[in-house]
Amino acid sequence: MLQACPRRVFVLALALIAWLPRTSAAQPLAEPQVWSGSHGARPISAGLARLRVAVNRPETQIIVDDTSYGEGPIEVELSPGTHRVLVSCSGFKTWVGTVDLDGGTVTPLRVTLRPTMSRSAGVTLLVLSTVVGAGGASMGLVSEADRAALAMDRLAGTLNNRDPRIDRGATFAGLADVSFLLTAALATTGIFLIANDPTPPSIGRVGRLRRLRVE
Repeated sequence: MLQACPRRVFVLALALIAWLPRTSAAQPLAEPQVWSGSHGARPISAGLARLRVAVNRPETQIIVDDTSYGEGPIEVELSPGTHRVLVSCSGFKTWVGTVDLDGGTVTPLRVTLRPTMSRSAGVTLLVLSTVVGAGGASMGLVSEADRAALAMDRLAGTLNNRDPRIDRGATFAGLADVSFLLTAALATTGIFLIANDPTPPSIGRVGRLRRLRVE
């Protein structure tokens, strides 16, 4: 039975690692309401284009071509061409992308920021793996001490086949093996959760262009 336990623990650990990112990514996220400012259809300056950025969070910072335009939503006039847009908010995944602007048009950009995943679960698993590993090491030391003592008694010809250290050593050795496998599974899962975020990234969508009257 002890020999079967490590295999079961190992299989369950692999199933847990494979299950975590899939279940997190599969959960549908409702599209949040977009804060939209008061944008009129005022004429655009000659030789310029207009970028309109709507966001799904208040207190969201918007940077275009390394220039900060404060909190969204915003509507700014820029030169035609490709522009780099960065949208960030505390506790949410930053969105970075490029938008192509045509002269005399307004280009709407809708950015939906997704919350970042807490790393506390990964840290907890790493701490738990350390505790389980320490317990396994302790049981392994006890098992090894019993084995050495039994070997000395066997050489001296004083070993009793009913010596309780025989069963205790075998039990502790099996539990130590299970602990080491569980430690590896917990540590692997913890590192995975710290290094990877299986939740969906933030997204940005460019809407239909509108041509405006040029001043």
